[in-house]
Amino acid sequence: MPGSYAGYIFNLTIIVMMICSSVILKEKISGKKFLGACIFIAALFVIACN
Repeated sequence: MPGSYAGYIFNLTIIVMMICSSVILKEKISGKKFLGACIFIAALFVIACN
């Protein structure tokens, strides 16, 4: 993962896509799905920091 901010923003596309699908497509997103995506992104950040 690159050390620039672009690499970190790229990993946040998961959350952005979930928000867009809920707003545009009226898809239901449960708390478990959102929490799972946040945990996944947090794990990527932890791995990138090491």
